[in-house]
Amino acid sequence: MTDTDTDKSTGADPALGKALEALTPRMPDRAADPGPWHHQDKEWKDGAAGGTPITAADLNRMGAELATLFAATPQYTVADWGDPVPSTPCTVRIVDHAGVYQGTWYDGGAGRIQVGWPYQLASYVVSPFGFVRDMGTVTVRAFWTPLGVDVPLDDQGALLGTLPESFRPLDTETGLILDSNFGTIGAVLITPDCQVRVRHGANTISAGTRITLASFAYHAA
Repeated sequence: MTDTDTDKSTGADPALGKALEALTPRMPDRAADPGPWHHQDKEWKDGAAGGTPITAADLNRMGAELATLFAATPQYTVADWGDPVPSTPCTVRIVDHAGVYQGTWYDGGAGRIQVGWPYQLASYVVSPFGFVRDMGTVTVRAFWTPLGVDVPLDDQGALLGTLPESFRPLDTETGLILDSNFGTIGAVLITPDCQVRVRHGANTISAGTRITLASFAYHAA
C-alpha cells in the first residue's frame, strides 16, 4: 500500500468518504427555494418622469401574486372575530353560531385586516314589483299593491320602468298578475333590454287596481 492510498492524518480511505457523501441526502438550499409565492419587486416613483406607470400587466401580476399568497396561507374558520387561531400568518373566516358567513380577515400576527365581506342581496323596485337578486337568481314579488298606470289595449302593454343591467334576463320572462280572487288578469314581462311591462288579459287593467303576483324567479344574464 502506498502513501497515497490512505489519508495519513485520519486513517480514512478517501474513496470510502466520497461514496458515503454521495449516499447522504443533501438538504435543499433554502435561500434558493422561494416556496409557492413568488414576488417580483418594483420600485415605484411618482409622476411621468418616474417611469413606472400603472399598467394592466403590473396590476395583473400583483393580483396573481396575492392570489397565490392567499392560496398558500392557512385558513381557519372561527365563530367570532376575536377567537384565537393556531398560527399566523393566516386568513380567518368568520362563520357565526347560526352558520352565517360574516367576513374574512388576514391575520399577520400583529392584527387583523378585513379582506372579504358577506355577500349582500341586491334589491330593486319597479313599482309595484320588487326584484331581489341572490347571486344569479332574481325573484320577483308583489302583494296586493295598486298598479300605478293604465294598461293600454296594444300588444306592448304598459312600461313600468327599467331594471339595472345586473337584473337582465337572458330571454323574456313572464309572471302572472292575479286579482283579489286569485284569478289571472294579466302578466308582467321582463325583457332582455331590462324593461318591465304589464299586459292585460281578457279585461283591461286600470290604474289603482290592487294586484298580487304569482311569485317567480329567473336567471340573470
